[in-house]
Amino acid sequence: MRTVRYNTFETNSSSTHSLAVPKKVEHIPSDVRFHFGDFGWQLEDCIDPADYLYTGIVTGSQKIREKYLPKLKEVMERNNIKAKYADYELSSYKCGDKVEYYVNSDYGYVDHGEDLVQFLEWLFEDDDRVLRFISDGLVFTGNDNDDESSFFINRNEKVLYDWEIGKDRSNPYYMENCDDYDWFYKGN
Repeated sequence: MRTVRYNTFETNSSSTHSLAVPKKVEHIPSDVRFHFGDFGWQLEDCIDPADYLYTGIVTGSQKIREKYLPKLKEVMERNNIKAKYADYELSSYKCGDKVEYYVNSDYGYVDHGEDLVQFLEWLFEDDDRVLRFISDGLVFTGNDNDDESSFFINRNEKVLYDWEIGKDRSNPYYMENCDDYDWFYKGN
């Protein structure tokens, strides 16, 4: 079924984020610094999972921030990890009788951060998951308009057929140890 709405401009965001939590880590840091970043649909080479997690929690909805920021701090404290959190300011607006608080996007953002809820629920079920993600987790950002996206999705294949050039080529995202991670895909 197709819905047509007249006099309306719509666009589809095409950001895609893949988050990988290692099943085992050899070292948990005793000191972690949480900073803000901008995690949209651009391709990034090196993303600190601690920064991605913190940015997603703090700049997410008030509900996400109030639920998961205390949990993050509790995990750090329970595991004797010295944590330094980037400062931010809350702004507010009135919505009927209720006051809503938000963090200005100048501090960073995770594109469609609301879609992180399922990942956050799973992650915070166990301190060890949070620590493994912060220690050696992987975060890949990009978009589904990129020719490389099909290669990333098939990261356990050494060679894939490239429709652009009409022949096989090596997969730049190939990971020999792909199965050593729990993978989460956030697309919108």
